Amino acid sequence: QFTESSIELFCYFFTATINWKEYMDIKEECVLAIKRIVEEEGSSFAFPTQSVHIESVNMNEEKPQSFLNKDYYEDSLAKKKNSKKEPKK
Repeated sequence: QFTESSIELFCYFFTATINWKEYMDIKEECVLAIKRIVEEEGSSFAFPTQSVHIESVNMNEEKPQSFLNKDYYEDSLAKKKNSKKEPKK
């Protein structure tokens, strides 16, 4: 199946054993053989990756250039402003 950034392969493995460990060993051998064949042909498999970009935010700024969670930032500013108010007499 073609997905957004990959081709998904689904393999069925039929064995003569009913022993789970033996089945998993055979399955592993088959998967590694497929990987080896692909690599011998000069190709490879991509591994899933995810990039996370972290920005530092100065909480003293009125409005940061960019912030991942605007509600969190606004709540933090409100709490900060409220904590600086003089106590009621």
